[in-house]
Amino acid sequence: MGERPRHRRSSRKRRPFSGTVALRNILLGVIALYIVWQGINYTRDIIMSRLLKVEEAHYGMIEDVLPVEGTLIRNEKILPAPKSGRLKILIP
Repeated sequence: MGERPRHRRSSRKRRPFSGTVALRNILLGVIALYIVWQGINYTRDIIMSRLLKVEEAHYGMIEDVLPVEGTLIRNEKILPAPKSGRLKILIP
């Protein structure tokens, strides 16, 4: 019986695994995860907008008026002015 032919080894040398390849793969993975996350959020927003009932908001005021009578008493102390003149408020 004849001998089986031996397989020739590839003449190409294998490059050792470099850090740039790993960094590129990590970066591509992060970009892919970001794209998937954005797609999930976009799809969720579309689905939620279809399921929720939306009504138009109107500006207005709700009032409940109750007529009452009362007396207002202030606890003030009057101070004499050291000079005559006009009061000019500096700080509004």
